Amino acid sequence: MCTTFNVGSLSALNAVAGAYAHDLPLICIVGNPSSAQIGSWRFIHHSVRSGYDLSQRHIYRETTVDSVAIEHAETAPMLIDRAISSAICHSKPVLIEVCSNLAKAVVPAPNRFPFLSTPASSTHVLEKAVQATTQLLKDVKNAVVIVGSQVRAATAEDAVLRLVQALGCTAASMADSRGVFPEDHSSYIGLYMGKMAIPSSCREQVEAADACIFVGAAFSDTLTTGFSMKVNWAKTIQVGINRVKLPSQEFGAIYMKDFLNALTESIIMTDSSKYGCHQNGVVKVMTELISDQRAADAFNHSNGTVSTLATVTSERSSRTEQENGCHQCHDLPARVLSTRRRTSREGAMLIISVAIQF
Repeated sequence: MCTTFNVGSLSALNAVAGAYAHDLPLICIVGNPSSAQIGSWRFIHHSVRSGYDLSQRHIYRETTVDSVAIEHAETAPMLIDRAISSAICHSKPVLIEVCSNLAKAVVPAPNRFPFLSTPASSTHVLEKAVQATTQLLKDVKNAVVIVGSQVRAATAEDAVLRLVQALGCTAASMADSRGVFPEDHSSYIGLYMGKMAIPSSCREQVEAADACIFVGAAFSDTLTTGFSMKVNWAKTIQVGINRVKLPSQEFGAIYMKDFLNALTESIIMTDSSKYGCHQNGVVKVMTELISDQRAADAFNHSNGTVSTLATVTSERSSRTEQENGCHQCHDLPARVLSTRRRTSREGAMLIISVAIQF
């Protein structure tokens, strides 16, 4: 976004504040007076006060994550790269002021700059957070994931989907995050806003769950219909862009995508080790949603072991063949690790976690 000095930038402030509130990276470029006026007390047009007016910079501090002023051609590449990196890394607006006499100035070639999409999570804190969360979910039978708009800002859509599949649970959206989680997915149950939900059964399922995982959610009065949510707060996990909050503790310096991926791996490993399959050469654990009849057919085999992967789901078998370039997948022994029963829009279903042994 490019604006004029003060009169343009201050007019655009409402849009910049909105981008800041909704975690949207926005680069605001403002044309400032000539650098020759720095230190001068002359009154410049569009200024709020006499001298080289810094009002817009001070005002923008509340709605940007970084601001730079290009007052010397030599420092322009470094400062511009820094601002762009901050916008990408924090998913927030930044301000770049460019003095009018430098707009066409020749600048030095920029050095290689490490543009990071997100900072690195603290490994130690991440391990502690995942361990505590896995423990909290250990005996949960009916979890639900509620997706908020910050998932989009953290580019964690795929990570959320993998977590839902690993847990074998249902998923709902908040009003500001429609479309972040695929609404045609079999686990999707609707829009949850407290006492207002679409469909109404969504509220019943969310508030009846024995654990709620809010990912990237903002609990405003509008999004919760007057703070009317009645979830099980003693078993509620809140995952933000750079923090994780459990009922009894909070972890900082960890980022959403890192945490979701690590938690998914922990859940998968917990399921496999719980049933002793790590001792039998298990190299892959998958979660499938299948009908009651197919589940019953699978369990007709002795000791809960299905003789072939195709017995559990032919669709997954076909995908596994394509991924591995193998045409023998129908002969692979697959052991049922666990089952969870839930209700979705498609009726009563069973979640079966399957370990394939090679």
